[in-house]
Amino acid sequence: MDAPDRTPARFPQDRVAEVRRRLGDLMDVLQPDGVVAAAAGGADLLIAEAALDSGIPLHVVLPFDRQRFKDESVADQGPPWTGAYDGVIDRVTTDAQCSLTELALDADEDGYRAGNQALIDRAVELGHGRVLAVTVRHHDPAEKPSITDDFVDRARAARLFVVEIDPLAGD
Repeated sequence: MDAPDRTPARFPQDRVAEVRRRLGDLMDVLQPDGVVAAAAGGADLLIAEAALDSGIPLHVVLPFDRQRFKDESVADQGPPWTGAYDGVIDRVTTDAQCSLTELALDADEDGYRAGNQALIDRAVELGHGRVLAVTVRHHDPAEKPSITDDFVDRARAARLFVVEIDPLAGD
């Protein structure tokens, strides 16, 4: 999610409802056997919630322990996102069809990039060759590549089909 003063916008707060709807529609259409995701405040949590709301097993992969991840990647988005995070973590740790993987990576750019690779590796492991990567991003090639851009690059390098939802695209 963008900070309120971010210019240019990539994923402003006023697009959350539309992205949530589009992700729910995507889950309804694809009906995947499972979803592998991180759980950062914003698109990650929207994808995780869409999977759980659709009854799809969710496999969360975090680059480090859940409390540190919450502090580093969720808390700055505010109470609605920390509440969503707590709900997702509760579900994946109590539902036998779901899983939580907590890695021991550093909370820096390299750690998040390694976390991206771990997400892809886990999806490939669970998907038995039938894996689709879904991202929510507004891609501007003029800007410095983001961690989400790194995920897309890694997914393509793994020869995965990538579906991108642009939060700035029209309804």
